[in-house]
Amino acid sequence: MTIFEMHELFRVLGQQMGMQKVRGILPASIDILLNTSIVRCVRQIITSNVTTNFGNVVAIQKNKISVINALRTLYVEKETDINYETETYTEDNEEKTRLVVTNPVNVEAFYNFDIFSIIDCNVSYDEKEECDKSPYKYISTRLIEPNLAEQVERDYLLRPTLKFPVATIVGVTENHVQNTKTGTLIDYNLYTNNNKPTRIKSSFIKYPAKVHYDEQGSNHVNCDLPIHLHHMIIEEAVKLYFQSVNLTSGDSNNESQQNNKNR
Repeated sequence: MTIFEMHELFRVLGQQMGMQKVRGILPASIDILLNTSIVRCVRQIITSNVTTNFGNVVAIQKNKISVINALRTLYVEKETDINYETETYTEDNEEKTRLVVTNPVNVEAFYNFDIFSIIDCNVSYDEKEECDKSPYKYISTRLIEPNLAEQVERDYLLRPTLKFPVATIVGVTENHVQNTKTGTLIDYNLYTNNNKPTRIKSSFIKYPAKVHYDEQGSNHVNCDLPIHLHHMIIEEAVKLYFQSVNLTSGDSNNESQQNNKNR
């Protein structure tokens, strides 16, 4: 559904609800209502699929498949190489270099889009030559809150291992500029029991596009959510408009009654 069709349906639904004033609403105001409704829709879908079992120990994700399916046009996977510093050491009177692997392994990853929600995180230990085109093998990583990392490391059952790594997100910088591109910078800490991951792959729900109605049609922005959500988004936008009109009318009536009393 294009932004023009969404505006037309908004006015039709508004009139069906008895709001004759909807004819005079400006396109920019409809855009604001639609964008508010879009964000609410995305937030509702994500929060309805999140749970916090054993919240005082480790955050457990609920079924993520429904989120990916419902918001498939916003779902993105990105891979990032992990770079290590090197140090020089002497062995058998020979100077050598080796990678410095810390615990946790700190990784900064830049994504050239705004992030609404982080779905999951995976790590790979593969070391490949440039000529090797086979896909990386990724291991699912538990995403936990940073304040739980020390407790999880001490836990005999939940502590991170090579095959069951743990990750925390210790920093998120929005509107970060890198190589002339603006996006989101995420700072990860990876707990792998002193093993050396080589890549990290994360999946996200991107922030939805802000719809914009352009009467000339050259600079319009359509809704980038799956089409099956468009009608629900418009209905929610109409309800928001209906609430705002009732609230304004109620304030005006109260003010009028107060003025009559003062007379």
